[in-house]
Amino acid sequence: MANEQNFPPPLPPTFPRQSSKSSVPVIVLGCAGALLVVILACGAFFGILYAGNKKADPVVDAYLTLISQGKFDEAYATLHPKFTEAVSLEKFRQIQTGLTEMLGSYQSKSIRGININTLNGVTTTVATYAMTFEKGQATAVFTLIGDKIARFDIDSPLLRDRKCPHCGVALTDFGNFCPNCGKPLQEQPKAESESQASQINNDSP
Repeated sequence: MANEQNFPPPLPPTFPRQSSKSSVPVIVLGCAGALLVVILACGAFFGILYAGNKKADPVVDAYLTLISQGKFDEAYATLHPKFTEAVSLEKFRQIQTGLTEMLGSYQSKSIRGININTLNGVTTTVATYAMTFEKGQATAVFTLIGDKIARFDIDSPLLRDRKCPHCGVALTDFGNFCPNCGKPLQEQPKAESESQASQINNDSP
């Protein structure tokens, strides 16, 4: 019988390992490039935001100051002709009176976004603000043409679901009378109502 010799099992074949050192600079450079792009993009965004805010803020602040002081006629005079052509002074007074009653006095604002577009030499700036009023929060969007406000939109939970107290129709505007039933949306002072009733009785035969 042949002599059996115990040999150790063969070692697994070895392959030359690829060094990861060569890929490290590529990964680092890629991350640095991506980070640089993000930084530049953020810098451009905040640059536009700053420039737009610097342009819109003084106009909006001056307007809100006049409104807060109840100087509706003076505030109306500062608006762009596109606004005054579409909304009469009387209508503007109704809107501002309604907003003041629903939201309370203006407290503060902070910029949330801005968009600037120039076409044929005319610059339009759309600034979005988060605003704080005496009775709650609101979001306001002011559209400026040049350095004048041409449009403003205010949204707040306090302004939603407004209904006529008489017929229950949804109100989408600030007026003295319901567009559906025609009844006054605000109660007349008691003394005035009694005076009118007395006048009617005196006039009756």
